[in-house]
Amino acid sequence: VTAAGKAVLITGCDSRAGYALAKRLDEL
Repeated sequence: VTAAGKAVLITGCDSRAGYALAKRLDEL
């Protein structure tokens, strides 16, 4: 599982926040 995958998994129900967080983590 990638960091982006984990971010989406953690936020779960709020996919928009999960996507934004995953995108941010992916840029780091």
